[in-house]
Amino acid sequence: LLILGGIGGSNLVHALSFFYTLKCFPGGATSAGVMKGLQAVLVFVFASVVYCDKSSSDSMGEMCFTNIKFISLVVVVGGVL
Repeated sequence: LLILGGIGGSNLVHALSFFYTLKCFPGGATSAGVMKGLQAVLVFVFASVVYCDKSSSDSMGEMCFTNIKFISLVVVVGGVL
């Protein structure tokens, strides 16, 4: 029950902050979209650091950082800036 309450509280804070962004930030939906792009970049970098096993024989696995993924990251960050 405690976990369910934590998930519900987290979803409430997420929804309230999203609608606050839409209402109060200049650009509204555009600002929210830019924030989502930045969130996607941060999640990808974190996942690559944590889940890419360097000792694995498959060093170009799904979770590992590759050149094409770096180019995608630069495009997204360039759009945010």
